[in-house]
Amino acid sequence: MMQFCYDDLDQWCHHCVHFVFVDEGLIAFSSFVLHLCAIKA
Repeated sequence: MMQFCYDDLDQWCHHCVHFVFVDEGLIAFSSFVLHLCAIKA
């Protein structure tokens, strides 16, 4: 289910960012993705 999240940054920005908070180990990565999304916005 999550594979499409890694295929397209737009999918991350709109649909997938909330998934990463499930695992604390990915919080830093999610922050990076959110930063990219903010730049794109």
